Amino acid sequence: MLIRYEFCTGEVEAVEVNEEIGTVIVDSRIEEANLDRKEHRHCWSLDAMTYEGGEFADPAAEDNDPYGVQEELGESIWLAFSKLSGVQRRRLKMLADGLSIREISRIEGKNFKTVYESIEAGRKKFLKYYDKTPHQSSSVMSVL
Repeated sequence: MLIRYEFCTGEVEAVEVNEEIGTVIVDSRIEEANLDRKEHRHCWSLDAMTYEGGEFADPAAEDNDPYGVQEELGESIWLAFSKLSGVQRRRLKMLADGLSIREISRIEGKNFKTVYESIEAGRKKFLKYYDKTPHQSSSVMSVL
């Protein structure tokens, strides 16, 4: 059986191998191509990533505001945000950063419905404690 081998220089050469080894090589190449197609949309470019947020946070850090929300938002928003559980804060922050609920559930390895219900409960709780004064942030309110 002839197997086509392409060098990194672009040079192509045919190599004669026995049938058993040729079958393993062809199957391996097919499997690798299928995995590449499957993972194509699920890969993150390291150049495009921002090194902030929950993925890169130090869980051992003693910080009352791990996501920098208090600086970014007003005092009344921070007070309402602080009433949420850590999970609700994290998920609402990821939602505000532009991730969909499906993406959040995939990142956390949780069921879509669980994440959705947690976000909805967080929204209701936030709105319950939020002091609706004129200084409200439009970016946060558009998410909620």
